Amino acid sequence: MKEFRERGEDVRVREEEVNVWDVLASTRKNKSTGGWVDYYYSACEIAAREGKELFSPLIDYSLLRLKGIFLRAFDISIESIYHSSSVGSNNKDSIINHNSNKYNTDRDNEDVNRIENYPYFVNYVRRVYEDWVEDISKNCRAKCMDEFVGTETLYWGLNQNQSFSPLGDKDEKEEMDQVRDRVVGIVREVFDAMKKRLLRNLMMKFYNWFVFRFMEGLAELLQSKVVMGMGEEELEKKFQVKWVEEKWRREIERMEKELADLKDKEAKFKSLSTQFAAELVQCIQNNSK
Repeated sequence: MKEFRERGEDVRVREEEVNVWDVLASTRKNKSTGGWVDYYYSACEIAAREGKELFSPLIDYSLLRLKGIFLRAFDISIESIYHSSSVGSNNKDSIINHNSNKYNTDRDNEDVNRIENYPYFVNYVRRVYEDWVEDISKNCRAKCMDEFVGTETLYWGLNQNQSFSPLGDKDEKEEMDQVRDRVVGIVREVFDAMKKRLLRNLMMKFYNWFVFRFMEGLAELLQSKVVMGMGEEELEKKFQVKWVEEKWRREIERMEKELADLKDKEAKFKSLSTQFAAELVQCIQNNSK
């Protein structure tokens, strides 16, 4: 936002592009002033055109920067989750290799409690998030473009401003170069006043329709699209329930086999210990005789 304000304050009307033909094309006679040629109306039309042409690219650039920042925030959050789960786990075989961004095909060694082992779900949330940020950006741009008012609105505002000179002048015989210079001066005044309004209002639009809407709507988005928006079948696909069930089934089979082996060892231990105790008693009895 600071960059937008700094760039906006450096915007100046392109006086060299204001030519006589622009003035003639937009000049009208004001009947309320006795039919005088109204240079102020012409100046307002040129200033409105210059404002839109100069500030529209700046708006698009600022929204692109904002969108990039918020999209990057998702990647930072995911990386933070990956890091925290990696620190808390001794399993070094992750489905995602952060250095190469390749998937590990050895799924038997994966930890089912780590979110990075569910790329379909992560990509779904990413897609929902990116589409939402894109919608916010488009809506914010539409609100920003509403600030570019028409010639009539600028002309009305100019009439309400007492700092400007009276409208019109009887100038049919005035030289065209002098006419252009007169209009350029008025355009400069109108444009500077319009620029102050645009900078103030556009900053408010960026905050109200992008930043604040993001902060207020993120929890609702996740609740509606992720928590409540997916059915049981879709959740099973995203979380690869069949793979998890198969993994746990194999884990249960392994543990049952280990438990059976331990039971066999326990039975053998009891048999050997009983035999040892009997032989020990017999030996003691023989020695006592």
